[in-house]
Amino acid sequence: MTKASRLTSFALSTYPSWWRERYQDEMVVVTQSLLDGGRSPLRIATNLVASSLRTRLVGTGAPASRKFWVHRTQRSLLAATLPWFAVVPLAITCYLSIGQYGYFHGPVSLHLSRAGMVARVLQQGMLFVVLAYVVLALMGWRRLRNGLDGQPFQMRWFRLVNGAAMVGITLVIAALFLGQDNATSSFAEACAYVGMGLFTISWFTLPAVITQMMRDGELPIAFLRTEVRRSAALAALSGVLALLAVGVRVALSLQPTPLPGASYLMYRSSIGLWDVPLLFGVVLLTVVSALGAVAARRSYTRTLTVSMD
Repeated sequence: MTKASRLTSFALSTYPSWWRERYQDEMVVVTQSLLDGGRSPLRIATNLVASSLRTRLVGTGAPASRKFWVHRTQRSLLAATLPWFAVVPLAITCYLSIGQYGYFHGPVSLHLSRAGMVARVLQQGMLFVVLAYVVLALMGWRRLRNGLDGQPFQMRWFRLVNGAAMVGITLVIAALFLGQDNATSSFAEACAYVGMGLFTISWFTLPAVITQMMRDGELPIAFLRTEVRRSAALAALSGVLALLAVGVRVALSLQPTPLPGASYLMYRSSIGLWDVPLLFGVVLLTVVSALGAVAARRSYTRTLTVSMD
């Protein structure tokens, strides 16, 4: 197999399995004729990848089966909502690492600059959006559990991971109170470490558990409608969060430099060189969530159409 053939074969492998079963043999013949005609392999592969993305979003040519479209909607919901597990820690990291010029030591008293005031307002807005983001996601996961409860597969892993998260949060809260007394400070530190460990493990394990539940189970139509709307709301909040994070960093970069003899006191230390990768991660996850929400909406509409046929 030539290098051009391997490139186009890889591009064809990005299509969904149901598409490859029906159209791959025909498309292989078409691409080979284009290659023999002197067309650029890179351009062919790029067009194929773009077409596969549209196929995954729209589902053109997919089987007219209710079960297929229900599970396709559920997979799209996973793409729309699972980025929440990464967006939240990234947003919190961005929020806590933001530094803004407030006071300074020097012969002249200066007020916070206009850019600094904008950065502070945008930073406060990030906190409210994160809280709304978390509440909406937790409500969605709770409803998802209710929709899948009672189906043939076991939910013990979900309950186990969820219970570990609750125990971890409880231990961390207890450590905050126990740490105020010197007699229990060592015990409080141990509780904090154990609690954070349990919460971290459950945080990274829960997406895999939810993915397995969605693959093995089937949500009723009424639950699908609610989850599709919730996924769109989560994608929108993620977009607002990304805009606020980028806006804060831009505002901070526009602040004036200190006057001679004055040194600004930072409220918080900035992560500096990590700004760009951090913001890029938030924006990328927002795009993934938005694409998943669009695919979920289209798949749900197709599910309704197939159910009525």
